[in-house]
Amino acid sequence: MIRFIDISMEIGGKSLLKSVSFTAREGETVVFVGRNGSGKTMLLNALSGLAPIGFNADVNGVIEYNGAEIDIGNRDYGRLLNLFTYIAFNPDLQIIFPQVYDEISILPDSHEALRLAGRLGVGDYLDREIDELSVGEKKRLALMIYLSIGGKIVLMDEPSSDLDIWSIENLISIITAMKREGLTFLLTTNDPYFALSVADKIVILDSGEVKEICESHKREDLVECYLSASKRYGLRALRGSSRDLSTKPCEERDKVAEVSAVSLSLRGRHLLKDIDLDIHRGCIECLIGSNGSGKTTLGKIIAGLIKPSEGRVSIYTGTAPLYVPQEYHLSLWGPSLRHIFKRYSSKGMDALRYYGIHHLIDRHPLTLSSGEKLKAVLARASAIGSDIEILDEPTNILDRDGLAALNRHVESSVSEERAVVLITHDIETILSLCSHVYLLDNGKIVYRGAPEDVFKGIYGDAKNRLSGCCRYLDVFMELYFESLGNVI
Repeated sequence: MIRFIDISMEIGGKSLLKSVSFTAREGETVVFVGRNGSGKTMLLNALSGLAPIGFNADVNGVIEYNGAEIDIGNRDYGRLLNLFTYIAFNPDLQIIFPQVYDEISILPDSHEALRLAGRLGVGDYLDREIDELSVGEKKRLALMIYLSIGGKIVLMDEPSSDLDIWSIENLISIITAMKREGLTFLLTTNDPYFALSVADKIVILDSGEVKEICESHKREDLVECYLSASKRYGLRALRGSSRDLSTKPCEERDKVAEVSAVSLSLRGRHLLKDIDLDIHRGCIECLIGSNGSGKTTLGKIIAGLIKPSEGRVSIYTGTAPLYVPQEYHLSLWGPSLRHIFKRYSSKGMDALRYYGIHHLIDRHPLTLSSGEKLKAVLARASAIGSDIEILDEPTNILDRDGLAALNRHVESSVSEERAVVLITHDIETILSLCSHVYLLDNGKIVYRGAPEDVFKGIYGDAKNRLSGCCRYLDVFMELYFESLGNVI
């Protein structure tokens, strides 16, 4: 048994973790959930030894492991590094070299790394430059690197975010196999389907404190415990409402943008090939596909941020498209949210209230949690406004209230005859919001149609492609739909 006793952390006199205590067995997965800003990432930072270095934090607490005590307040980084492997939320923080293969060549066990590369799909781009990779591809690379390094306890911060469904299924399979070898996993997530796919124990955090612990060998007991706590602590719900399919078809609505025969090549590699699509008023067009399929690149071309090698994008509206990046943490510049939002006058303040982060107005962006930063970026987009909004992976790490606010904003945009382009891997979002779906693969649109039809294809394809599949998809099917007949 591994015991974590009275883990506390303060930064500048502000208490971020308050006597957090829990246990974990060898070969067990403990999942931390809670609203954005509840302390999930800070707990991992405290355990790994990163918090005192990176945040000048005062950290205290004890870890009991194999009969020995580690006082993390003593900053015994050598013992912490031997015990923990930490995989951060942002892969750019843990990738050093300019080429993928260089990252593997320096690892102590390159054979294990290459084995994991095959499991996570990294083997498909070993010869690529890092700056050519999508966020999801970089995430898979970081997972491969640090899972191959080892460590008795693996800390993972939102490991499923930005990953396509096939990578999530493979990640779950890898975690399951490593647990059999005695490794313990402590991970954070706001995705309830991922949490319930991997968890042996769920620890619910709120305001830096442990509020409840759900523990059972039966998933139905974990589900019941999670559901009972979800409203009290801002956890994402397990079922979303289906969109109204009775509205006017997108094809009968006015176009606000048209993509015609667009292709893009970079360093001799074709990123997009002969893309044609229309964007209509009052519709939510969704771009989906595996990591590296070209979704973000296409979104940036529509927004005018990248010039295509061939073809054109025609905009039929008076406002330029607004692009909200997947790498949102790079787009908040200023000493405080107040400073950043003052240029938007009352609209900015209203948007902060809308996303429930007005109380953070005097905080520096770097002190916000990842979910709070995403809410700030989405609030800024709401304050700016546009006839065409392009949102790149906007749901990944939002809590219950943040997701509800985003959904209301998107539905309001549609009701006001604006257009929304969503780039997403989130199956719940695809089924509950999207009017029309474009499935990309290797830079081409390979399917376009209704979300339900595309989901059938994804579920069937995953069953065919993946060994040991499909725990995540099966949990989603079981918990999201009241009956399988809703889709399949």
